[in-house]
Amino acid sequence: MSDYNSCQEFRELAILRIENKLSARYQDIGDEYWRSGNYNAAKWSARGGSAAINLLESTHPMPDETVDHYAGRLEEGLRVLKDKFYQDPDDEDGFATGSVGDVISMIKALRHQMVNSVNSVTQIGKYIGHMPDIIAVLEDDERRTEALRDEIMRLFPQLTMSFFDNAPDMVAWLKDNLGNVRLLCLDHDLGPDRQRDGQVFDPGIGRDVVDFLAVQKPSCPVLIHSSNSTAAFGMQFALETAGWVVERVIPIDDLLWVKAQWSGRLETLVNSISVLGESH
Repeated sequence: MSDYNSCQEFRELAILRIENKLSARYQDIGDEYWRSGNYNAAKWSARGGSAAINLLESTHPMPDETVDHYAGRLEEGLRVLKDKFYQDPDDEDGFATGSVGDVISMIKALRHQMVNSVNSVTQIGKYIGHMPDIIAVLEDDERRTEALRDEIMRLFPQLTMSFFDNAPDMVAWLKDNLGNVRLLCLDHDLGPDRQRDGQVFDPGIGRDVVDFLAVQKPSCPVLIHSSNSTAAFGMQFALETAGWVVERVIPIDDLLWVKAQWSGRLETLVNSISVLGESH
């Protein structure tokens, strides 16, 4: 793939992830107070994200420009945009500024992933000789597990599923199988201690898996689904800081979120890896 095409690919992936983050941002702001009046967090968050997308769409890669250089230009342009919002007195509490700041962090993570191509999902097929074929899920709730399993089977019957209801077992499994994982799906809260083999067993939390991943080479996307918004944000931040590509879905309306939100993110992330991997 040429440098120009790599830059185009970088831009397309970045825009896709900004759009996903905008969707998640709207879900976060559920109180009607934030959706109306002058103090409108949703409006300003969306404005910042939309402005970032416009900047990416208007910043074209130059002939023979490397991904590293192109991403650097995008980061600089986004910093200028962030400063403009920072100086806008109508940007209540800096929601637009924060939204652009989130985009800068995402660009940095994606830049790290693609520049260090040996660690990139775009290079998996080349470096390990095959496309990873496992979707690994951390989820302790039986009803959620069944719903997630059904969606994976419906969309990707050709892929293998590995489900875990506790963090220690998943971490132990990942030590030998991370290179074969196409997508990781993580919950945070995994319930209280339970009995296993006649002894008290601590199932841990999703952050335990994140702490393991944070010191590994990024190798696949991660899709977080947790009702614990504070913990989910911490998981996402830790992974993105370590160079992983992360998306997040907020569980709402019992199990309706699985088909309404999670399923679409699942399909996008798995298919994006397939296309990228097959292009090499």
